[in-house]
Amino acid sequence: MSRNKSGEYVGFNFEYFQKITKYAGWKYEVVDGKSWENTLNMLERGEIDILPAVYYNDERAKRFLFFTEADVQYLFYAECTRR
Repeated sequence: MSRNKSGEYVGFNFEYFQKITKYAGWKYEVVDGKSWENTLNMLERGEIDILPAVYYNDERAKRFLFFTEADVQYLFYAECTRR
């Protein structure tokens, strides 16, 4: 996910997430974590609930829940508990 010259989010992951949220009827707020490492830590601390483009590896599988469908296993992590 990146921003264009106008500061709007653009890119495959952002556009794909927009389509999923529209289909599912989700409402969301984009949070700028400032860096990949900080954003991943925010996810682990429960400060954010979903993060696009978290690629699966064994270490992350111990910390996060990934979708198991082959086409989307690397795209999103979602917190399964309700707040």
